[in-house]
Amino acid sequence: MNDQLHCPECDQPSLAPSVWAADFRHEDAQVHVEGLECYVCGQCGADPVFPDQIRRNERRIADAKRRFDGRMTGDEIRAVRERFGLSQQEASELFGGGVNAFSKYERGAVLQSVAMDRLLKVAAFYPFVLDFLRIESRIATGTGERVAVERYQAGAKLDLRSRAYGSRSIAGKVVELAESIHWRVEAA
Repeated sequence: MNDQLHCPECDQPSLAPSVWAADFRHEDAQVHVEGLECYVCGQCGADPVFPDQIRRNERRIADAKRRFDGRMTGDEIRAVRERFGLSQQEASELFGGGVNAFSKYERGAVLQSVAMDRLLKVAAFYPFVLDFLRIESRIATGTGERVAVERYQAGAKLDLRSRAYGSRSIAGKVVELAESIHWRVEAA
């Protein structure tokens, strides 16, 4: 049996994997994306893109747009979620965004909002925020009480309302969020 893929144009078993690059419009700019996948027919030169390649290409394009905007990529979002041992559903319950939000973020089907991106980064930098988000998610779903938040605030070691946590620059500090995720905070 021949495992070679047949060209949809000439029906010859002569397709070979190939990669290409392209520029995509994103807001008012062009984003260059490398490593896009297709096949090339050795007989007729056709360059079909099959469904599995389309999904991977869409993810590469989404991640290029995210990097352009300074947002986390799908792999970075997954790494933060997994760092906390959360399923996609649990992450959606804690951070918001809808039932399938994290699946869509990680696959590149949807770009996370700036607010969601910042919330994920805050949780990655300050993991104790997850305790507060857990309390808030129980309250939002009707399974908790407002008293729980007051208890949390009273027992918290850090009070984010304190002036000590006001805006300030953190020049040159590198913070590791996961094995492959690093953000550099530049001097203001």
